[in-house]
Amino acid sequence: MVHRAESADDVELGVVIHRADGTIEHIGLVAATYRSPLRRAWWRLYGKRRAQRRIRRANRSAARLAAVSKE
Repeated sequence: MVHRAESADDVELGVVIHRADGTIEHIGLVAATYRSPLRRAWWRLYGKRRAQRRIRRANRSAARLAAVSKE
């Protein structure tokens, strides 16, 4: 007997970074899939850009922490 999983309506992926020095950085939503055409349009026009900015900012702060720890 085969059981099929029901497809999810919406899928969202969020990221939280735990650094070695104990700081916790909530990046937030980084990827999403929506069935609703309005939410899909929102993600493509606004949400994806916003997520990429947050990821870039986190990468910059990680580079700064690495530079400080080398000194």
